[in-house]
Amino acid sequence: MVQSNELNLMLATFPRPVPSRLSLNWPLVKSGSRRHISKGHAGILALPLGVLPGFCRGTATGRPSISRQSTAGPTLWRRPQEAEANDAQHELKVRLDALRLLQEMHLPSLPQSLALEMLREAVSTCPEAQQEEMEGHCAPEQLEFLRSFVAERFGSPQFQGGLRMCQIGFNAGHSAAALLDQAPEGSVLLSLDLGQHGYTRPLEEVVSRIAKDKDQTHILLEGNSAEMLPRFRHIEFDLIFIDGNHAYEAVKLDVLLCLQMATEDTLVLLNHVFTDMTEGLGPTKVWLETLREGEAKQIGWHSCCSRHGIAIAKCCASQNRNESFVVSGKWMQTVLRWYASNYVKLTDPPLK
Repeated sequence: MVQSNELNLMLATFPRPVPSRLSLNWPLVKSGSRRHISKGHAGILALPLGVLPGFCRGTATGRPSISRQSTAGPTLWRRPQEAEANDAQHELKVRLDALRLLQEMHLPSLPQSLALEMLREAVSTCPEAQQEEMEGHCAPEQLEFLRSFVAERFGSPQFQGGLRMCQIGFNAGHSAAALLDQAPEGSVLLSLDLGQHGYTRPLEEVVSRIAKDKDQTHILLEGNSAEMLPRFRHIEFDLIFIDGNHAYEAVKLDVLLCLQMATEDTLVLLNHVFTDMTEGLGPTKVWLETLREGEAKQIGWHSCCSRHGIAIAKCCASQNRNESFVVSGKWMQTVLRWYASNYVKLTDPPLK
């Protein structure tokens, strides 16, 4: 039989939970107590957590704190405060809703994309792409989702005049080719990218040629999305895909600016939501905050595995696209300091 002191030592050396994950109640284990961990103490863990991306099977994740005040001995784990519990309930509700939306989503099966095949061939023969390691891009399953999603949502006659789309993050052009693949003639895709890779411009020329052959237009502008996005607030985009810098501060500002550009009919897609990848921590946190604050409504989510997740939202009807979001001065100062230390400020004049 494990003694209380031995159990306390075991728990003290137990891996600390990941702060960004869902916060669940941990049982209180005190010196001199006969209480021990059993299935009965974690009733919420009866939920099949393995099917929820971002959760660890069989473990409770959250932000622990240690309290040294106890009448029966040192308390290793405290119960979450009310605010933390509310955040946990909100996250669980959003994740379960995302799973429901995933099951209800029925997209058409499409033949192999000629445009993506041409781009892959261009990547394999691009000298600039061979000279440096290519940054990660959307998985093949995600590209197929983008193609099918555009075909299903914008296949009606009302969009025959073409779509107006915007994406943050171009890299090698895979997502751009996927978005344009099933878009109607006359569609325009505006891509914003920092242009840090030598292969970006040569591969963009390939994407532009493919688009031109289908009577479409692709435009790549190099620069910081935080400064570029406000220049296009007068354009009513049909779809916005956010897949740029994955740091929390960058994603937060991208989402806020994109929602300002969005109408009630604009579909806003955010990549890396509810994944097990480190790069998904920032987007997931921003997504939860955006929904909690009532700035957008989650209408879909796609995931092919625990490594990938694209969330879909519409701007809430109460949000006026011509009004600025109310953001605390302290938070905005933090974001501006972060951008100042990570990006070079653009000096070109605003676009007319």
